[in-house]
Amino acid sequence: MDLTYLNQEEVEWANHHLTLATVSPDYLEVTAEGLKLSGLSATWDHLVEPGSKRAKLREHCTPATPELYRKWIIGYQNRGQKIHKFYGRPLVPGEFWLLRTAPKNFPRLYGAAAYQIIVPADVKVDISEIGDIGHSDLYFMKNFTTTDNYVYSYTNTR
Repeated sequence: MDLTYLNQEEVEWANHHLTLATVSPDYLEVTAEGLKLSGLSATWDHLVEPGSKRAKLREHCTPATPELYRKWIIGYQNRGQKIHKFYGRPLVPGEFWLLRTAPKNFPRLYGAAAYQIIVPADVKVDISEIGDIGHSDLYFMKNFTTTDNYVYSYTNTR
């Protein structure tokens, strides 16, 4: 097994994204199924309760591939924009989502419940009409813009 020792930044990332109450300096393994932390399997699906606002938004999404996010990053950079941070880990399935159809209302989702959503050019989403979406962020393929204040790159999206 290829294990990576968690530094403080990665502990904070794991706390935010995995919603574990405590993450001690331990080991994180990135696998095809998701993340494994100290032998515990952690996936993003554990945050989706049936009937929740997150579940309703999820009905409009499918997992995005690292390659799709990489294409968005290339378009973003071609517009003269800069990457704010380079993570020393790969983007794993379930961190970014592809919007297949636009929901009537985008829910406000915060913290680990928030989504990072790639919006294809053929899906109409008017940011001026949807209002506050909490900590979720949209990445538009049409014009390579985002609602996010910070854009990140990963080892498999550079």
